[in-house]
Amino acid sequence: ALAIAGQALTGAQLGSGDARGAREATALMVRWGVWGGVALGLLLLALHRVLPILFTDDPAVRSAIAAGLVVIALGQPLAGYVFVVDGVLIGAGDGRWLAGSMVLVLLAYVPVVAVTRAVGGGHGPEAAVVALWMAAVSLFGTRTAVSPDAGVVVVVVVVVESDVLALLLASLEPPQAVMPAPRASR
Repeated sequence: ALAIAGQALTGAQLGSGDARGAREATALMVRWGVWGGVALGLLLLALHRVLPILFTDDPAVRSAIAAGLVVIALGQPLAGYVFVVDGVLIGAGDGRWLAGSMVLVLLAYVPVVAVTRAVGGGHGPEAAVVALWMAAVSLFGTRTAVSPDAGVVVVVVVVVESDVLALLLASLEPPQAVMPAPRASR
């Protein structure tokens, strides 16, 4: 939902010539995206042992699901950031840049898939599920690393990978320049 808001608000602000308003809206949406990811991640962490019970009676499958949910929970703040920035870039008319950056993401992600296959295979269902979801979270990290504001990316990636509590203690100040400057009309 925030990506769609980012797309609409960015397009409207830039269309009316209000680049400052677009930057302010972007900063607010990025904050909401990251903090929404933190909230969802904390909820998933709290319920990671409860939710699998809804799907199966098999203890091995429950354990694998629970392990995967921990990784998914830790990746939510990063996912929130990525989704908002993608919407903002689309709203700013930077679809071509976004497409090119995704080619770089694909090239960086291919080795992750190979490692995931090697780590996940033959080590049991928990290891396979954790490897799969770590690969998915790394996709968000790679996507974020090629975003227009990589300074924010480094902070978010380090926090997600090391300690989600550090993000809770982080400043609520928004990033200063998440979106590129508006293009001159032709």
